[in-house]
Amino acid sequence: DDEYNEGSILTITVEFAENVWVSGSPQLELETGANDAIATYAGGSSGKTLSFTYTVASQNTSADLEYTSVKAFTLNGGSIVDIAGNDADTTLTTPTNGNSLSDNKDLVINAKPTMNAMNNMDWCLGDTASQGITINDIDDANSSLVVTAYSSNTILIKNNNIFLSGNTGSRTIKLFPSFGEYGTATITVKVEDDNGSSDSV
Repeated sequence: DDEYNEGSILTITVEFAENVWVSGSPQLELETGANDAIATYAGGSSGKTLSFTYTVASQNTSADLEYTSVKAFTLNGGSIVDIAGNDADTTLTTPTNGNSLSDNKDLVINAKPTMNAMNNMDWCLGDTASQGITINDIDDANSSLVVTAYSSNTILIKNNNIFLSGNTGSRTIKLFPSFGEYGTATITVKVEDDNGSSDSV
């Protein structure tokens, strides 16, 4: 029971009433928002409990991870049989009911915040440069997202001369170059949610 960000690897298990033997790569479809995820068979053949591996993708989200339906467990061209060679019943418990995934575990899947690409900016002595930033998070309020920025050339643009404003999905970055300096600088902008998931440009 925990919260998981992009790249986290979860092991999900399915238990049968008797030992089963697996061939091929059965799959378990998970309800993860706009794009459902697939947990792939990892092991357990000849036992009662099969394990599946799921890697959290960028825009996966779920307040309490669950499979998509009673038919979410598919053979994917393989087979699951008992000791007598009979096909195992792969029908799952109705989602959210007793003994379903969400009933047994509290697994929160946290989507990664996103941010638009930024354009190059040019300026002359005494100018300032500003640009709009659009940020979004499908499972957190945009007002809760933290945006930070830093410079690769702190002689030309000091970090304390980078100003960020706004508290919604629309933010603004404004740069004040140092007087009398010239050259180039890369400004890295990072957006982060309260679970530590982030994006940067």
